[in-house]
Parts: sequence; structure tokens; C-alpha cells
Amino acid sequence: MRIFPKNIYKYSKNSGVIGLCVYICDTDNSNEIIVGCIEDIDPLNEDYIRMANGLKKVLYLDRYLTLKTDSLIESLYLNGKQAIINSLEFQQLTSSIYKLIVLKYEKSIETIANNNFDKNNLIDISLPEKILKLLTWNATKLSISKKEYNPNLTIIKYGIYFAYM
Repeated sequence: MRIFPKNIYKYSKNSGVIGLCVYICDTDNSNEIIVGCIEDIDPLNEDYIRMANGLKKVLYLDRYLTLKTDSLIESLYLNGKQAIINSLEFQQLTSSIYKLIVLKYEKSIETIANNNFDKNNLIDISLPEKILKLLTWNATKLSISKKEYNPNLTIIKYGIYFAYM
């Protein structure tokens, strides 16, 4: 089954119960994806979006799952059409999930940094540099603006082109 961002899917929970989720993206781990959780309204949690697609459930902004792709059972259809969330809902959800993931890795990095000391001696002197380079590279990579596609560009077969990267 091919999966697409913003689409709603049924997935198998650990207890064999079927849940609903929105596909967000793949991870770097093989066959793992990140999904947003669609559930019944929890009166104790107000951090959700009522979806505009008519589904009687809500999309929680403070919950996400990392699932194996084979956990997805099938696409959800409403009135004969693939159920999706709109672009604004997707933007709110991804922004919230980004923040949650950054907080998760912030704690992991802090733990790694603290474990790099043994009796006040630095174990790996290059580890702080590696972590900082990784973080700055990811920030730089995200800030690079992509040039827009120019449909008027003529491509000539066997032509020689220059690309600056």
C-alpha cells in the first residue's frame, strides 16, 4: 500500500484494536513512519483539532506515534473518498510534532553529553563538536530555500548543464 501525507489510515494497536492516524512522514529507520493520533475527545486534554472532514473524532496535537508501515491496515474512506485532513490542520499537527521531537532529542543529547564524563574526565573530546556540528547542519539544511521549478526551462537531449550546489 502506498501512503501519503495528510491521508487518514486505520492501524492495528497493540491490543488488536483498530485506531485511526494521519500519516506525517517516514523516519530514517527502515519501515517506520510517524503518524498523528486521531481519537475520541478526552475531556482532560484540550490540545486537539476538530477536523473539517466530518469525522466525529479529534486530531491530538500533543500525541504522535512511530509505527511500522505494516501496522497500517488500510486507508479510511468517508462517503466514497479517501479521508484526509486539510493543509491548515496538517501544518498545525506537523509544527506541534516537530516541537515534541526536538524536546525528546534535547533530553537524549543532554544524557549523552553527561555520560561523556567519567570522574570529571572527558571521555570523547570530539563528541561535543560532533553534536554541535550535527545540530547546526540540520538547522542550516532546513533553512536552505529551494528554487522554484521553472516550467519554461527547455531541456535539450544530450545537452550540457551547469548546477551550483
